[in-house]
Amino acid sequence: MPQGPSDMPTVMYGVGATKAGTSWLYRYLDAHPDCAMPIPKELHYFDRAEGFFKRDLVAQYQARADKLNPHAPRAVAFQRYIQLLQDEAENDWSYRDFVRDTAVDAKLFADITPSYSMVSTDMLRRMAQVAPVTKFVFLMRDPLARLWSNIRMEASMKADRKGGDAAGYADEIAQNYLKGGSQAVAARSDYVGVLKRLTAAIPAKDVFVEFYERLFSNDTITRLCAFLGIRDVAGDFGNKVHQGASMTLAPDLRDALRAKLAPQYAGVAERFNDLPDAWQAKMGAA
Repeated sequence: MPQGPSDMPTVMYGVGATKAGTSWLYRYLDAHPDCAMPIPKELHYFDRAEGFFKRDLVAQYQARADKLNPHAPRAVAFQRYIQLLQDEAENDWSYRDFVRDTAVDAKLFADITPSYSMVSTDMLRRMAQVAPVTKFVFLMRDPLARLWSNIRMEASMKADRKGGDAAGYADEIAQNYLKGGSQAVAARSDYVGVLKRLTAAIPAKDVFVEFYERLFSNDTITRLCAFLGIRDVAGDFGNKVHQGASMTLAPDLRDALRAKLAPQYAGVAERFNDLPDAWQAKMGAA
């Protein structure tokens, strides 16, 4: 299949993982002189096309745009995004137009949507055809730490919507996950599955896999910039974002979650010889 038009910038997909540094990466690239970043951060174009994401984003972002001066750059960006969401075409020309309109003369456009980690191998191949040069970035965080952060986020959102105790919701989501439920949370924990799909769909030279625990360093940023073909610009490593509400993880629940995640620890260890210390400590206790 021929790839996208030659006037496209390099397109980078941040395919996850949720709660593994993707918001920090967005802000880093947004401040980078070689990059153009969309508003909002998560476009949800390809996961919506595959039916994974069904929230009414049109209404959500139209309401936000309506609060702004219609000529303000942010309002214009929201309207451009809304138009993308309303286009149900399967040939991705609207997505390409959106990229070109946003990128202008930038070398890199980055669509950082963590739930892209759940799309199929075929969809990953489709994503790779959008531009002549596409790159995929997958960030992994210690599975237990990532899972608990994800659960806390979901619980806090539920408390905001329905009222009640966020800590109670967190326990409910965790127990449901242990019983085989909480499918969205479970899918975001499946590093092994994501890595298999990326390997099947995308050439290794176009995939950058890194650990959250090593993301915030000059060495990692230097390697990432080289991978993306942009200038090496220092990052603000003290500016962590979206850390979430603090909630205590009971020891018994912690042990049960860690045991359920044991295949993820083992599966990633088979692929990577040098795991971060936090991962190795959890593996030894699992």
